[in-house]
This record gives sequence, structure tokens and C-alpha cells, in this order.
Amino acid sequence: YFIYRQQVDGSAPSELLLRHTFGLWEAELSRDGRWLVLRSDEAGANANFYARRLDGDTALVALLTDINLCMQAALSPDGRWLAYASNPTGRRDIYVASFPDMKSIRLVSRDGGTEPRWAQSGRELFYKSGSHLMVVDVTPGPTFVSGVPRRLFPLDGYRSARNRQQYDVSPDGRRFIMIQSLADTGSAGLPSSAPA
Repeated sequence: YFIYRQQVDGSAPSELLLRHTFGLWEAELSRDGRWLVLRSDEAGANANFYARRLDGDTALVALLTDINLCMQAALSPDGRWLAYASNPTGRRDIYVASFPDMKSIRLVSRDGGTEPRWAQSGRELFYKSGSHLMVVDVTPGPTFVSGVPRRLFPLDGYRSARNRQQYDVSPDGRRFIMIQSLADTGSAGLPSSAPA
């Protein structure tokens, strides 16, 4: 039940960011490195979102607790908005809340949604809905303003997950990295680079 931060190049030892009593399933660090957002499944298997500053007052702050199942947190690049999937109506949809106060919460998806991801520009929010990847245009500013969701491309053969996003967006927002099932590629296994 720990969250660590590790330099990608291994040039420094890992740093313990959080020790928690219950299981930790997600951790999202803000781009400026000031906030850590996490999801913990606690007593009764509730999916609770918390945040804590990494400097100054580092007390754990409850964001969404003891409500409908929430998961797949995604902080906007400017740190103003937290996108996530939740099911208050019995169907998972994508919501965006003001961060860290969570005072303004807006429904973004129209026909269900999971796995939100932001473009690095902050001007687009991507998510999965049914068998398609969707995109919503976002207008920068102090108030969250989003456009009408539209389909980008089908997701047949690509993995999805309950707990965490299974894809990411390139820095230019024009390409995606996704996990494709081997069964859907027609391959019996990964190619080998060893000589026969």
C-alpha cells in the first residue's frame, strides 16, 4: 500500500510519496509535480479519490468518497480539472470536476464512457465509449466548457481495463499508444529476434 516516484533513467533511488492503510489502485501526478491524486479501495470496496500536496501541507484531502464507483482519474495539464469515470446513473460516464475543490462537476460523455485522457494542450479530452475512442473539445479558461463528443476511430481488438486507462496520447495529440491483444493480431506470439 505504497506509492513511489522513480526517475525514468534510474539516476536516483525511488522516493516514497505515500503510505496508506488500504489498497492503492491508481496514482496520478500533476504536471507541475505539486499534487498526487490517488484511488483507494477501502472498507466495503469503495473506490475513493484522494489528493495530497507534495510540499507544504501534505495532509490527505478527500475528493470523492462514499459515493458511486469512481475510477480512472486524469488530471488536466493545467491542473484545474479532474476527469474520471463514475456510475451515479447505473452506467459509467465521464465527468470533469474542478480540482482540487471539486465544487463544479460536469457530465461530459453522452452515451457512456471510460478511460479519460487529456491532450497535452488541454484542449481535448479523449475517452472510450462502446467500441470507439471519442474526443471532446475543451475551451481553456476558469470555467469548464466542452463541446459535443465525437467518434475518432473504432477500438476493436484493443484492450480496456476496469481500474486504469489502457492507452495514452502522444505529445502532439495526433497519435495514440494502445495495447492490442495477440489473439486479435492473428499472431501466435511475439516475434523473436533470436536466430533460428
